[in-house]
Amino acid sequence: MKLYKTSIQILLATAVVAAVSVLAVSAQDITLQNKGGFKVVLTPTGATVQKLLVPSSKGRRRLVNVALGYDNVTGYAMDPHPNFGATVGRVANRIANASFSLDGKNYTLLANDGSSSLHGGAVPWAKAAWRGSASRDELSATFEYTSVDGEAGFPGTVTAKVVYSIPAKGSALAINMSATSDKATPLNIINHAYFNLKGAGNGDILDHVVQLSARYYTPAADEALIPSGVVAPVAGSPYDFTRPKAIRRDLMRANGGAIRGYDTNFVLPPPPGASGKAPEWWAPGTNPQVAHDAPSRPLAWSATVTEPRSGLRLRMLTNAPGMQLYSGNNLDGKQPVPGVVDGKAGGREVYYQRYDGLCLEAQAFPNAINTPAFPSSVLRPGQAFSNRVTYEFGCA
Repeated sequence: MKLYKTSIQILLATAVVAAVSVLAVSAQDITLQNKGGFKVVLTPTGATVQKLLVPSSKGRRRLVNVALGYDNVTGYAMDPHPNFGATVGRVANRIANASFSLDGKNYTLLANDGSSSLHGGAVPWAKAAWRGSASRDELSATFEYTSVDGEAGFPGTVTAKVVYSIPAKGSALAINMSATSDKATPLNIINHAYFNLKGAGNGDILDHVVQLSARYYTPAADEALIPSGVVAPVAGSPYDFTRPKAIRRDLMRANGGAIRGYDTNFVLPPPPGASGKAPEWWAPGTNPQVAHDAPSRPLAWSATVTEPRSGLRLRMLTNAPGMQLYSGNNLDGKQPVPGVVDGKAGGREVYYQRYDGLCLEAQAFPNAINTPAFPSSVLRPGQAFSNRVTYEFGCA
């Protein structure tokens, strides 16, 4: 039985992150832009969405940056929180007790969120220097990363790819995350964009109106944020977004950990053509993200967010079984790294405060590796992982 000791991991992680930071600072950003003005700025540090500039009205005369982020790459490389716009892996979200068993072997990870491993643990992909390249038409960019066997305590060498693409016309960002492995390993690759449809740094998202397709969610013990293993209906709970409602309406009743707010996994309904029935179109213990049709399966609508004053609207579609709604509960308004600010709005420095952005993360269920009743998050040799999500923007 091979164990990975936490103390050694911390030392190795420090060295890896330091090396990654040096590489990342010299990395070149990639910009995608179409004739309609829709623009995405990407950085190879974490294969990250740095800026997302969206026409704010049907007249398309003004662009608003709806993605929270840093003004320079140093912030992405050095800040341990909060993964603004990054590609998160090897296992995004939480693994309880920072440990799991797979095929008869026990693995111990770094506990970096209480007793849990969060967003990759010791070696987060969000801080890694990905290899990036852009298409000639500036409508797509590809990022690649190799996570070696034993990295952060996980088995297997994983080859991961993220493709960002935008249409020639219109305002939509498609993200295609794929991977293979030479050994069985848990895998949950997500994009961790924080959205504010008023514009990054222009206030909170509490008045944003949200509607979700999910009629079920995975409840967790108060403040623990580790699902109990139950799939429960949202009806009658603070997690019912089946009809549009403002984030603030039930915010203080939601379990966001030590701070009130949303940090919740929602069970997405069956995608078009799926044979299963809601809520479990997937079979417990099987991985829908490695199914043969995962790369081509039609995306299903999962969320709509509307900013009531401007009418700017975001629609999310995905092929994933779950979605984490996070209301930015832990944004603290502090400057995490000397000389690095969170962002700028109208030429002024901005330090993002609590609830200044929300995340809609297409994902496997949290702690799926330790929860047999959930869809599996295991990727095996010969399989191909697929997590696809599209964010569409328009005016209501």
